[in-house]
Amino acid sequence: MICAGGDQGEDVCRGDSGGPLYLQDILRQEVAGIVSAGFGCGDVAFPGLYTRVDSFLTWIDLAVYGRCASPIR
Repeated sequence: MICAGGDQGEDVCRGDSGGPLYLQDILRQEVAGIVSAGFGCGDVAFPGLYTRVDSFLTWIDLAVYGRCASPIR
C-alpha cells in the first residue's frame, strides 16, 4: 500500500476508486498506485490509500501481453 495526499488538500474522493496515482519527472510519467480507499475528501490528516502497481507487474503484463514483465525499479 501507498499513503499519499497533498499538503493543499489534494486527495481522492468518493468515486475515485480505480484511478491512478502518478509519479512524474521531467522525462516521463508512470502509474505508481491505484486508488483503493480514502477517508473524507482532501483531508490532509488522512491521506488516500493506493495499491502499489509494482507489486502486480507480472500479473498486469501477463493479462495485457500474455508474457512476463521485467519490473522497473
